[in-house]
Amino acid sequence: MNTMIQTRIDAKQKAAAEQLFQSMGTSLNDAIRMFIAQSLRNRAMPFTPSAADDYLNLETQVVIDEADAGKNIIHVKNKEELFKELDL
Repeated sequence: MNTMIQTRIDAKQKAAAEQLFQSMGTSLNDAIRMFIAQSLRNRAMPFTPSAADDYLNLETQVVIDEADAGKNIIHVKNKEELFKELDL
């Protein structure tokens, strides 16, 4: 039995992906099916996800840079201390 998956994606990204996969002799739908099949076969993502620095907004990049420099790091001993620190 087949089922349908629906997702939203930026129109420009969809068009670019369709063009890319067409150049490889397949469709976007087939590429998505291959992604799922390979993920199930390997029980993992078929690639290593990563974020390029240019995808980070300025606030996030500042926090990362400060953490890399050892600034504004909070040490907690357990989840209770963490929740207290985060006011949760």
